[in-house]
Amino acid sequence: MRGQSDEQILVYAKEDGRVVVTSDEDFLTLNAKDVEHAGIAFLTKCLGIAALKEEIEKVSLIFESEHLKNRVVFIPLK
Repeated sequence: MRGQSDEQILVYAKEDGRVVVTSDEDFLTLNAKDVEHAGIAFLTKCLGIAALKEEIEKVSLIFESEHLKNRVVFIPLK
């Protein structure tokens, strides 16, 4: 979705029931402004592909999709 605004990305992801995985702090700002979304997985540090995949799998095992709605989960999980 290159060229789309962060809000448009959240709308698209919400309509498709997808969590946005990002390190872009603008998404935290949108969350603080109560922009609705299906969930945001925020990367607090750079991870390799294998580690990121493992963290995303943990999130999917711990949380049901309805519990991620309008919520930010910080990755890596502690």
